[in-house]
Amino acid sequence: MPVPAAPALPEGPGDDVVVVIQLESFVDPERLGGAKLPAMDLFRARAAQYGRLRVPAHGAYTMRSEHAVLTGRPSESLGFGRYDPYTSRSGDEPTSLARLAGGRGYGTLFLHPFHRDFFRRARVMEAFGFADLVMGEAFAEAPRVGPYVGDVALGARLLAEVRARRAPLFLFCVTMENHGPWKPGRLPGIDDPQAQYLHHVAHTGRMVEDLVAGLDAIARERGQTITLCVFGDHAPSLPSCKPGFGGRTTEYALFRFGRPHEAPRRVDIAADELGQALRGTLATAPADIAAGT
Repeated sequence: MPVPAAPALPEGPGDDVVVVIQLESFVDPERLGGAKLPAMDLFRARAAQYGRLRVPAHGAYTMRSEHAVLTGRPSESLGFGRYDPYTSRSGDEPTSLARLAGGRGYGTLFLHPFHRDFFRRARVMEAFGFADLVMGEAFAEAPRVGPYVGDVALGARLLAEVRARRAPLFLFCVTMENHGPWKPGRLPGIDDPQAQYLHHVAHTGRMVEDLVAGLDAIARERGQTITLCVFGDHAPSLPSCKPGFGGRTTEYALFRFGRPHEAPRRVDIAADELGQALRGTLATAPADIAAGT
């Protein structure tokens, strides 16, 4: 069955830099009985738009949410391929965000501190249209928190990449610190799986705070417009998160820098709708980009 085409980019001005970050297993920890995360207050106070994100996966199958955001396609439109769109589609998506961005003159960067062959990501991301991939081998010396590269360190690398590259830039990042399984021995002195998860998610929140401050500063220094989008791929695979937890929802937020402040709006949407909304941040004709660089 043919897959319906995703909508093309709208006309009009876009942003100089668009950063989209998929946060591993991210939900508001208060939903699990954890402590308040300052980043959630930041969502409500600083984000132009935020809310619950309906995702097509629970506890695993990251690629389903990732594909929905990068393509703007609802999972049900993929038929049987919705179960593993990276195997069924292999990144063959002419209207993915990366391909559309590249066609409009943006540099395209995929940033992920893990093995290139996990989920066949390197091959799929190249097919999606990412010209540059910074992956596991580039993080050999990066600090670990448990078995994976820490989110705070990843956020610092992301800011360095934005500073080092000329606009326009589309950057898609996938975090790794809070990837399961959570089991005894993962963290010194913390054996309870949920306590481990909450320890990691505090670092995720700190990374978001650092990125909001850092990208805001870059936008001011350079006189640029920057969008930052963060979203959770799925709820964690924990006993407190049974299938159906929160209606298969995570959290997301869209921050806009270098523009007049917008009153934050809560809008609960699906992952593919977020992907479609992000097209508006790239809506710039090549001539407009050339004139602005």
